[in-house]
Amino acid sequence: MKNKEIKNKSIKEIYKECFDFIRESKNQIYFAIGVFIFFILIGYFIPLPEELELQLIKRIREIVIAFEGLTLWQTIWMIFSNNLLVCFISIILGIFLGVFPFLILMSNGYLIGYVAQKAVFQEGILILWKLIPHGIFEIPAILLSVGLGFKMGSSLFRKNDFRQNFKNAMMVFLFVIVGLLIIAALIEGMLIFLAK
Repeated sequence: MKNKEIKNKSIKEIYKECFDFIRESKNQIYFAIGVFIFFILIGYFIPLPEELELQLIKRIREIVIAFEGLTLWQTIWMIFSNNLLVCFISIILGIFLGVFPFLILMSNGYLIGYVAQKAVFQEGILILWKLIPHGIFEIPAILLSVGLGFKMGSSLFRKNDFRQNFKNAMMVFLFVIVGLLIIAALIEGMLIFLAK
């Protein structure tokens, strides 16, 4: 969207347009939520073959090690920058018929289901309440981004729709998703830092 167009609008008008576009994209967002829940359930109830499970455990350890020795603000920045990249790529690469956003849902959903199952097995069902603050803003931001990525993919062959959808998706990214990710990074960063 051109800078002049944004400058001539009030914050209220910008957010109204953002939420109108989110409502317009509700079918794609609901689809993203459904796929995400499906892969969480697969991750929770269907065990991986041993070799794949070892690779997944190795990846989780690498993530944990990456946070060691970081200050609070470095931790927050690492979470924010990673999530920002994932959300941006989910929208942009949605143009390839939504394949990349689908893979993001699949991998993140499965990982959450897998980790939740292991946590419940070791600590009991109440441990899930402790995990909720980690994703309360991050997961909606990712689902919203993936839904918009699906919207981009579905409008790819309609030139005028695609251009308008791209402008609207970027506006939602800047004014809604980035805000959610900042809040998510602050909460998750503090929780991770305090747990060290």
